[in-house]
Amino acid sequence: MTFAEFYQWWTTQLGEMVPARVRQLFEGQRATLWLTATEGDRLSAAAAPDSSDQIALPSDGSSLDSTARKSLPKGPQRVNLALPPGNYLLRRFTLPLAARANLAKAVGYQLPQQTPFSADQVIYACGEDKARSTADTLGVWLVAVPHRRIAGALRSLDLPLPTNPASLNGAPNADETLTLSWRVAELPSASQRWLPIAGIGLIVLFGAVLALHLHNRQSAQQELEDALAQERARAAQVGALREKIERTRTNAEWLQNHRQTAASSLELLNTLSKRLDDGTWLQRFELNEREISLSGISPSPAELIEVLEATPILENVRFDAAITQNRNEEGNRFNISAEIEHRADGGGS
Repeated sequence: MTFAEFYQWWTTQLGEMVPARVRQLFEGQRATLWLTATEGDRLSAAAAPDSSDQIALPSDGSSLDSTARKSLPKGPQRVNLALPPGNYLLRRFTLPLAARANLAKAVGYQLPQQTPFSADQVIYACGEDKARSTADTLGVWLVAVPHRRIAGALRSLDLPLPTNPASLNGAPNADETLTLSWRVAELPSASQRWLPIAGIGLIVLFGAVLALHLHNRQSAQQELEDALAQERARAAQVGALREKIERTRTNAEWLQNHRQTAASSLELLNTLSKRLDDGTWLQRFELNEREISLSGISPSPAELIEVLEATPILENVRFDAAITQNRNEEGNRFNISAEIEHRADGGGS
């Protein structure tokens, strides 16, 4: 199949999907030419099937006069041919099931056996005859119109013969009028020049649409990858912040627990001021976490040990050094250390 034939077939199939009223809006006066069989093996032409202005067409192919042409559509895009029974051939036969895949070509090969004509001598349409089909064979109907029946009339209108196979929804009954319809192949030299260009244009357009689609897809994928990278960076920052918050919380809990389980220096001084007698003087007071060191002068350091051991917040009270006599003042010099009692119940002041 040539490109011109494919283009004609493709436009014909698309045209069949468009409603008739819409086609008429675009085709205008170039719509449809109706051909009808008359007496004497001749055809007549009109702009409508029921028109009273029927123009008899010469069967020898001679041109119509200008007056007759004016009443017919100028350069019609579609031809409808109506033939009564006896003006066409109708055959029904069977073929192997494999013929269904390429039925039109298979029927074309069978034309010389079913009719007195070959495929290039007739216009034919065919289809599956389901009533005659069986599990092993394919029922087929065939309608054929010899070229000589319509060739002269078409030449007089400067119209070409249609290509095979013709489009027909179903086979007519033996007593019904056959109506064939085909789109006129308007392929003068000017059209033949722009048809390849139109095909190239369609290919270029398809390539451009495909390239645009791929570009948009790649852009969308790149945007998603960038967004994913940003989210991963944010997730890493969130993880670092979470770890920092956890460390801060742990330190705060430790400080809170330490504060609750350790006595404050003010509490210790207040306790010592109440426990020590008036003759005892503290010269040094040092608090290091849970250990306290005291240095001073007391008239009886041994009794001071007993007083500090009786203090509820102190334990393990002991001398750090030997008691020495103070030469300048009354009393003995002492160095005592003790541990602050751990408060398991967390009740600090």
